[in-house]
Amino acid sequence: MKKIYFILILICIISQIRVVVLNVKYKSIYKEEKKSVIGKIIYIKKEEDKTTFDIKGDKNYRIITYNKFNYQLGDILNVYGLFYTPNKNTVFNLFNYQKYLLSKRIYFICNDCSISLVSKNKNILYTIKNFMIKHIDNYKTKRYLKVFLLGDTNELDKNKIECYRKIGISHLFSISGMHVGVFITLLNFILKKLKKKDIIIILFLLFFLFLTGFSKSLLRCILFFILKCINKLFNLKMKDIFILIITASFILIFNPYMINDIGFLFSIIITFYILLLTKHLTKNGYFSKMLTLSITCFLASIPILAYNFFKINFLSIFCNLFFIPFISFLIFPLSLITFVLPFLDDIYLFFINILESLSTFLSSISFFEFTVSKPNIIFFILYYLILYLALKNNLKFLILFILLLIVNINSRFMITNPEVVFMDVGQGDCNIIIMPKGKVALIDTGGNIFNKNSMLKNNIISYLNSRGINKIEFLILTHGDYDHMGEAINLV
Repeated sequence: MKKIYFILILICIISQIRVVVLNVKYKSIYKEEKKSVIGKIIYIKKEEDKTTFDIKGDKNYRIITYNKFNYQLGDILNVYGLFYTPNKNTVFNLFNYQKYLLSKRIYFICNDCSISLVSKNKNILYTIKNFMIKHIDNYKTKRYLKVFLLGDTNELDKNKIECYRKIGISHLFSISGMHVGVFITLLNFILKKLKKKDIIIILFLLFFLFLTGFSKSLLRCILFFILKCINKLFNLKMKDIFILIITASFILIFNPYMINDIGFLFSIIITFYILLLTKHLTKNGYFSKMLTLSITCFLASIPILAYNFFKINFLSIFCNLFFIPFISFLIFPLSLITFVLPFLDDIYLFFINILESLSTFLSSISFFEFTVSKPNIIFFILYYLILYLALKNNLKFLILFILLLIVNINSRFMITNPEVVFMDVGQGDCNIIIMPKGKVALIDTGGNIFNKNSMLKNNIISYLNSRGINKIEFLILTHGDYDHMGEAINLV
């Protein structure tokens, strides 16, 4: 038994060393070159003017095409073009596309290529998934059926996604423990008389993992469930928290860049703190349990939200009280039933409209939303250490915890030295002068009349938010060219 524990602890240590070493600085070992790649389509995202898809050959590649695309998952293609390493973020603190693709084990992209079909799909699993996609496309509620059955959020309206994020319920749209719990409960009931029901459940969950495109949060749930079954089978007597740590370590050994995946971080960290409170939750009534869970999920998610979105909304505590049971016990089960019984589509649409309308209204309430600066690794360690101690009934640590939050929310007032930042806004100019106590002067806004994506929202405002700044004192427009002042109206 001691040998097993030693091996598991060694696995944890190795995984963390790999994460630290490989994330210090990524340098591609592959050269940019024109070449021909043969691979199987494993992911497709279709938009109005372009199609993005991933192929799996000798490595994983991301392909972007603006031509008509009629291929399906599982088809094998020959792609010829210039393959190059994805770009990093060109604005401090913002989304790093290179790290995002590394978390998917994608090292190269190509967007200027010729594509030809090698062979049609012959894989039964991809045939089933293609059938499900084609079947779901006939529904009025296809966007949400794809979210809850296939883990595909690509067709959700971006404004709706922003609303869900603002009120802190976006985690409910990731395939995770909630969905796995429904399946396990259902399958346990159906297979209760079978001795080897756990094997059947695991096989079903692995199939579901394939359907969802190997969702990171679902991968964590399934591996956790498998390790729990092994723990029970061999009577290892490992605690759930230790099993969770082993689960995370196995995943990080396989792909250390998964540490950059938001879904993975949410899944591991929130589950850790929920397991920490398991004993207390069993003593509480339903409402008290839900409130405790909601507060815990919110507190555990704050550094992740601050690091990626620079906003926290205290309203999400109360939003989760309603939306967690609403989605867990109504929307998700109804998704499964509606897929089988299409005539329920209108009823499902009715509840989806309630979900969207209520979330849109709640997201318009900005009183509880605060801008926070992007935390560094020291803040992460201190925050989660103090939260751990506070949840272990050391209530005196709550004072430190609250002070830490207040400091991060008011970080703009701690800026002491003036700074000048030259922003990348594509074709155009935009400069930011940050003065002591976070006062800001913005010189020009940039602007691209041909680009649908707002440089102002995605770059300028996001960067200022990452510094804890949500107000501009001075706006200086040097002249009237669109690439210098085109975003001014959006700024106002």
